[in-house]
Amino acid sequence: MKQYLEIAKIINTHGIRGDLKLDLWCDSPDTIKRIRTLYLDEEGKTPVSISDVRMHGKFCLLRIAGVENPEDGARYKERILYAHRDDIPRAAGEYFIADLIGTPVIDADTGVRYGTLTNVIDNPANALYEVRTKKGPVYIPAVKEFLISLDPPAGIYVRPIPGMFSEAVWHDDRSDSSAHEEEQP
Repeated sequence: MKQYLEIAKIINTHGIRGDLKLDLWCDSPDTIKRIRTLYLDEEGKTPVSISDVRMHGKFCLLRIAGVENPEDGARYKERILYAHRDDIPRAAGEYFIADLIGTPVIDADTGVRYGTLTNVIDNPANALYEVRTKKGPVYIPAVKEFLISLDPPAGIYVRPIPGMFSEAVWHDDRSDSSAHEEEQP
């Protein structure tokens, strides 16, 4: 289990004080506002102290202690920021995406294993779980109607609608041209 999780990417500097413009990878700006120390590496060996966090349009602006101007801030451009998992607030029953990836996806009623969760795609309406199956990827909306329970690493238990994982959703191995060959005079 990873102790340091990716939380944002520094995409540029902003203004004359050396603020850093972030592409947030966490649930909300409130998440990063509650964290006082971030790290520049996934081992937690290079900490940076946060002195201010605020929103500017759709971007989050971050001030790192000791960064006083755009030139100081420029050395952080394109860097990934990590947070220690214990510093990231989460409610009971919430899991980090990093902990869900690789978890088997299992039918809650029959116990059939459909595949493995390979990605969580952020979507405006709801997240989509990408499941790698033997026949290719299947996408499940991450809503209570489909997701019965999460128990990583044991399983993600789902109740799919008919056809979601059935053979009917996969392309026939025969090509369309072979199906029409018999009709030609």
